[in-house]
Amino acid sequence: IVAEAENLDEFGLQVLWPLIRRGAQDGKGIEAAIGTWQRRKEYQFWTARLADSFRFAPVRELAERRLAAFDQMMAELERHHEGEDLRQAIEQAGSSQTVDFAAG
Repeated sequence: IVAEAENLDEFGLQVLWPLIRRGAQDGKGIEAAIGTWQRRKEYQFWTARLADSFRFAPVRELAERRLAAFDQMMAELERHHEGEDLRQAIEQAGSSQTVDFAAG
């Protein structure tokens, strides 16, 4: 049970700070955290961790819920970081000017 609880710490919002810290150490900040998250998803890292880390179904289900919530949060973080929310606001306001925030 202790191992299950320890493994559960890798799933959820508490993962964000180490991702950001590593990115900051490399001078890349939030972009590195987003990139790391995307690569882990692409390579099915989390699918493997879910399968290997939990023997008890209720704990695995909790980890899956945490992972889904974290994934939504990271998608929103990326959207904000790239200025997508601002771009949408400009478009909704009827602005004809195109702004590329990612080129910054």
